Amino acid sequence: MNSLRIVNVFILVIILAGCVTIPKRTGKEIVEYYALPALSNEMLDQKIEALNQIIHEGKLSDKQKKTASSLFKTYEKIKELNKGNAAREDYIKSIQILFNSMGIIEHQYLFGEAAFDMGIEKEIINDYTSFKKDIYEAYLSDNLQGVISKSRELESIYGKGAITPDIGIILVDSLSRSSMTGEALSTAKEIYSRMESMPDKVNLLSDMIGMQIKMGNTREAAFFFEKLVDLIDEKNNVYKNTVNIIAKSKETNSTLNASIEKKLSDINPEKTDLAEQKIKNVNKLLSRNDFAGARLILLRWRLTAEEGSELDMIEEALKGVDAADEKYNSYNSKDNTILEDAKRKIENEHYEEAIRILKPLTSQGSNFEAEKLKNLAIDKHINNERLKAAKLFMAAGEEKNIQKKKELLFSSKAILESLVNNYPETPLLEKLNSYIKKINTELNQI
Repeated sequence: MNSLRIVNVFILVIILAGCVTIPKRTGKEIVEYYALPALSNEMLDQKIEALNQIIHEGKLSDKQKKTASSLFKTYEKIKELNKGNAAREDYIKSIQILFNSMGIIEHQYLFGEAAFDMGIEKEIINDYTSFKKDIYEAYLSDNLQGVISKSRELESIYGKGAITPDIGIILVDSLSRSSMTGEALSTAKEIYSRMESMPDKVNLLSDMIGMQIKMGNTREAAFFFEKLVDLIDEKNNVYKNTVNIIAKSKETNSTLNASIEKKLSDINPEKTDLAEQKIKNVNKLLSRNDFAGARLILLRWRLTAEEGSELDMIEEALKGVDAADEKYNSYNSKDNTILEDAKRKIENEHYEEAIRILKPLTSQGSNFEAEKLKNLAIDKHINNERLKAAKLFMAAGEEKNIQKKKELLFSSKAILESLVNNYPETPLLEKLNSYIKKINTELNQI
């Protein structure tokens, strides 16, 4: 009963708050106050949706259900007050105070320690932790469908808030790699909006380095600095790959034959400028592989075209669009087969094979998915080979036999030099060369 009384008291507070007299404002000030509501509607919707799920699906006692129902109604009332005229100055502070107070009541009486009997809180925490563990394990074993199905199950039980940023990133990657691009993008936008104001690993590593230096642990600081450099290299790698993909996605071979433009001089001089513009528009649509749009321009143009050279030019252009469409679909069908094969090879860690079969597609410069997969395969292959080289280098450091030490160092160097020669455009090139330089220094000291 205490929880219900407290809820009712706060509802009374908000009603009384509306009666407070305030000074009049100018038109400009009123516009400023009406521009934004007191609270985010999205935040309120999430609260209401979460409580609704808890009431209908949660494992709650009768007492908890009554509290949850009362909170649900109160949040709906807050949402009403948050709209339209509720953005007045006399309401804004009251709405915010009431919302924050409801959050305290919600935690204390619905989710707080006192609210749970017979270990329900512990059961929920264990259940949620088990879900997260299953999702991580599925991702580490490359079970993408397992990640997706477990994440959906988690969300259905605990609401959207259960998909925390760490799970969200894993889910987005799994959806993207499963060719569920629309859902991946939608989830990514939600996760990004929640992560935007959060510090990332760069901030964390920077803080750790600073703390280690303050404590006098210079060796540990150097270790974490190396981690920070690797992370920044990785971010730069992603950035450069993305720039390359964007640049190549703008290139295409789908254009009308140049001979068509030469025929512009044969048509009525009064219509030359208009015809030239239409040909440009058709080529622009073809560059985006929008064959239907290109056809539509030509078909509409044909309705008003004059007999003779103009009509002949349109007919030839239509044949050109059909040929480009057929060629694109033919390549697309073959490309999809290669892409699926490449995905399987990457999943099985046959990175070099994946790179080899993707090269013909990426050389055309217009296959976004192939470029993305090839870059992924290259990154994974380089990281694997770097790890092998690092292990050999560390083994050489512990080896007492001079001859064996040299062999280990030369083997490590050979791996890195192979990467430099095979992938000269990798953003990690500078780092690979720095490792080779370090090995050469070790060899010179023997």
